[in-house]
Amino acid sequence: MEGTLTDVAEELKRLPSLHDALWDLFREVRNKKDEEAFELALEKPERRDEFYPRLSKFCLVLKMALASIHWVKATPAATSDRYKRDAMFFSKAQSVREDSLR
Repeated sequence: MEGTLTDVAEELKRLPSLHDALWDLFREVRNKKDEEAFELALEKPERRDEFYPRLSKFCLVLKMALASIHWVKATPAATSDRYKRDAMFFSKAQSVREDSLR
């Protein structure tokens, strides 16, 4: 049990860097609220190959964080809200991109 808790705690420490790594894929997108610009950026296969695993890992660790009472209490609401908002934003971009490929 102790090793499991340590692993979760270590994963939660990585959340800010996972968030940054996701945004880093789109550093050339000027308007960060322009959903279409993000969808166009995902047209590049090499970017998609990086995006999907990064989004998946970020969302997985965010889900763990939101289930952790300690993390919820220790994390400013603005940070938690930003992570949740960004997870939804990127998940939507992923869904739109996948729908366009069908």
